[in-house]
Parts: sequence; C-alpha cells; structure tokens
Amino acid sequence: MSDNENTTNPANVVEHSHESGVGIITINRPRQFNALNTEVLNAINSVLEKWESCDAVQAVIFTGAGKKAFAAGADVKELSQMTPWEVVNEYPMAKLYNRIESYPKPTVAAVNGLALGGGFELALSCDIRIANPESRFAFPELGLGIIPGAGGTQRLREVAGKAIALDLILTRKELDAEAALQWGVITRISDDPVAAAMEICHVLNENGPLAQRVARESIKAGVLGGHQQEQLSQGLAFSHPDSSEGLSAFLDKRTPNFNSSVSVSTEKEESHAPTK
Repeated sequence: MSDNENTTNPANVVEHSHESGVGIITINRPRQFNALNTEVLNAINSVLEKWESCDAVQAVIFTGAGKKAFAAGADVKELSQMTPWEVVNEYPMAKLYNRIESYPKPTVAAVNGLALGGGFELALSCDIRIANPESRFAFPELGLGIIPGAGGTQRLREVAGKAIALDLILTRKELDAEAALQWGVITRISDDPVAAAMEICHVLNENGPLAQRVARESIKAGVLGGHQQEQLSQGLAFSHPDSSEGLSAFLDKRTPNFNSSVSVSTEKEESHAPTK
C-alpha cells in the first residue's frame, strides 16, 4: 500500500486516503448534506477494517465533503422504511460508532459544517473534535419521535455532563462552534479543521503506540456501559406510532401530530429488545 493512497469506493459515497501516517475518511454526499445511509456506514466500516492492520495508518481523521456539512444525520427516508427490529439489530450506525470509540488507533473529527443527529454522534465517537467557526451541532431526533440511539445519549453525557446532555437532547437546541467549545463538545476551533487535525495526528503519531492505546482505553473505561439501554430505548421509540408520524412529517415537510400516549406494550418491549 502506497503512502499516498487515495481511493474512492465504487459508489463514490466515501473517499479515503492516507499520507505520512494519517488516514482521512471523507463522507462524500454533499448534495445530501453528507447524510449517513447504510451504504455510507458500511463503506466507512470497510475502510476502518482495512486500516486496523495497516502500519501506514496510525491515526484517522473523519470529515465531510463540501463546505456545508460534516454529516447531517441519518438518511431519514431510509430509516422510515425500517422496522424497529431492523433499526436495533441490523442498522449499522451504532455498531460502527462503537468500533470507532474502541478503535486501536486515535481518531479525530474535523467538523466542517452541520453535525446533526447521527453526524453529531459520529463526531462524539472520535477521540478529539475540531470544528470550523461555521459548524453547528444538534440532536433533532426527539422532534421525529425517536432518540439519538447510536451513542448520542451516552457520549454527550460523557463529554459535556448530564445537565447539558439533557438540555441539548430534550430541547433540540443547536450549538454554534463557540458554544460547543464552551460546553466541552469540541476542544478546538480552526478555519481549516482538516489541516488542524493533521497537525494533531502528527503529534499523536510521536507517542508510544502501546502507551497511547492503553491511555485511551483507560480514559474511556465504562463509556460503553449504557449503550445496551440506549439501544433498548431506541427500539421502544421506533415501536411507538410517534416514530412513524415524526419521520413521515419530516419527509412531508409538515409539523408532526404526535400521540400523547407514551405507553408501549410489554410484548413490543420484549420483541424489539437488542439481541445479546
């Protein structure tokens, strides 16, 4: 593998390259604000699988194509066509982000615009987050009758605290880059987040590899503990009629008419619980 590899997957939805020990994964759906469908998620996973045993890549950067979005969340049209069981057990987003969280090599999110929903969760799964001044962060899921179920409830609480996580998720508040920095969601602001991420990765690559890996593991110990509950909650949310109404309303560009009931039958709880 050459040190300046630059490869695009067949559908061109994800580009990846590496140079001087740093790999860059670019979500390449700028017309869709880099929305994350199954094809994109699987393509990212394939690159990570390839690089995990590649000595030429010692750190990984994630970014989005274009100037408007890092990743504007999951593909709502695709989600609206999935059953609750498929969302919990087959949809690859949560598993991919857990992989990034526990990846043996350090990861940096170079956020260059909107980071919404699943895009925000992607950034949170990385070790370090850098954003440009135009970046915006939000979890709009509750307005669709679902939850941030790919690590959002857990990782936002870890990086920003319980109170801020509750505020942002329940109110769907949008953060600009300055507020994100103040609240600990990101650690740096840069006009060129990819270049800044490259500089950081070069510093990381000077660390002792084993020491760096175990330090990361020690810091993150316990982060994955609440993910099973989050996945169960996501299954329950998708089991309720509000999720169908919320997703349909989003696609129809109208205000959702949610059912006031929050009850879900025990039978549904059991049938849509995550597999162990």
